[in-house]
Amino acid sequence: MAQLFPWLLPQASSVAPGIDFVYWLITAVCFAFFVGVSFFLCFFIIRYRQGTKVSRVLPHHEGIALEMIWTIIPLIIALGLFLVSTLVYFQTVRAPKDATEIFVVGKQWMWKIQHPNGRWEMNEIHVPVGHPVKLTMISEDVIHDFGMPAFRLNMDVVPGKYTQTWFTPTRVGRYHIFCAQYCGTNHAIMGGYVTVMEPGQFEKWMQTGNVRSTTASEGERLFRDNGCTGCHGPNSNVRAPSLNGVFGKYRPVQVPGDRAWSKEMAATMVKADYRYLHDAIWTPAKEVAAGYKPIMPSFAGRLNEEEVLQIIDYIKTLQTSNGTSNGSAEGYDPGKVQNNNAIGLSDIGDARTGKLYGGSPTGDMSNGLDREATLTAPFEIGKPGDAATGKLYGGSPTGDMANGRDRESIFRGGGAASSLGTTDRSAGGLRNQNQGKRGGLNVYNSDSYIKSQTKDITGGLKSQVPAGASSDQY
Repeated sequence: MAQLFPWLLPQASSVAPGIDFVYWLITAVCFAFFVGVSFFLCFFIIRYRQGTKVSRVLPHHEGIALEMIWTIIPLIIALGLFLVSTLVYFQTVRAPKDATEIFVVGKQWMWKIQHPNGRWEMNEIHVPVGHPVKLTMISEDVIHDFGMPAFRLNMDVVPGKYTQTWFTPTRVGRYHIFCAQYCGTNHAIMGGYVTVMEPGQFEKWMQTGNVRSTTASEGERLFRDNGCTGCHGPNSNVRAPSLNGVFGKYRPVQVPGDRAWSKEMAATMVKADYRYLHDAIWTPAKEVAAGYKPIMPSFAGRLNEEEVLQIIDYIKTLQTSNGTSNGSAEGYDPGKVQNNNAIGLSDIGDARTGKLYGGSPTGDMSNGLDREATLTAPFEIGKPGDAATGKLYGGSPTGDMANGRDRESIFRGGGAASSLGTTDRSAGGLRNQNQGKRGGLNVYNSDSYIKSQTKDITGGLKSQVPAGASSDQY
């Protein structure tokens, strides 16, 4: 098409031919209708002009066939245009998996660009020819529009919302960038250039100039410096969910205003994409991870859009050992409160089955793996024990908690300040915190601990009583 109309801009990207085809197809259809309507308009003006001897009596007849023709034919044409346009549109929004992601932040009146290796630019983008590039964009102030006419691409850049587009450069050269949305006084000067280079030259260019840390490493630094690791540690699920492998997975969230865990809560599933993670950083109370309290502070005003993008890029690099996400939709049970590191009062287990989470396959609850250490007797989440006396309900006088009788287990304590102890990873279980004193688990000696039974009783928590000792001593 550029050969037929040399005054048109060159097609410099892989999506340009498809967009040009749709443009010229719509133009041709419109031109055909224009010619047809103009022809009949001129014909009737001439034929029925004043002074001609033609009948001007209005005829009265039904033309069902004619009405169907001028209804069905335009409908087919409109559906055809819609189909072709949709196919081209999908081509522009589905970036290849090997596309290089470049972050773009719009601000009055400039474009800030950062490459994955940390190389940053102002009002200019360097890209290699023949390699797909995905642009992830957001605005810091007002609505902008990132337009590249030679690439036939235009995309709104909106504050508080990520937009994406992609292209594969096909011609080496330098092409204009414009802001195609009026954005204020100096809107006219908000432009730049896309420089398409040969792959070898591009690699050399990437190693020179304004090179900072990679976006992911910058995000890791921000993640650490802002105290995010305190709640979102690699294997932490106590105060906040782990972020390992979360990007791109579906997560259950709590609707605003609802503070109680409920079975219906898991029905609200959202994808942990750019939008979700951005809102989780700036407006954390908007969508709270199911099973957790809304205790995260807002970082709006403390982190700008560029820094939020860097943190999200770092979160994308976090993966679990098996490549899946903690809290993803796969295998999610709305009746379970999952615990990935330690056992707390908010992480008791499943009210329907009586299972206690946090242990290993052998029932040893010290390692905090995200597996089930079974407490097979059903019990109520709201009644795990007695905070005033330190009693844990659900077991027998022998300390075997598998039978589920509604009697007190032999783990006794005293005082309103009693606690169930802390996890002693070296000892392999819940170890006494107070060494036989009142206010904790009164055990035979300070080295005793609760150890799970791994063979005789399936998944049951059984106390370890020395030979000849009475269970009342525990």
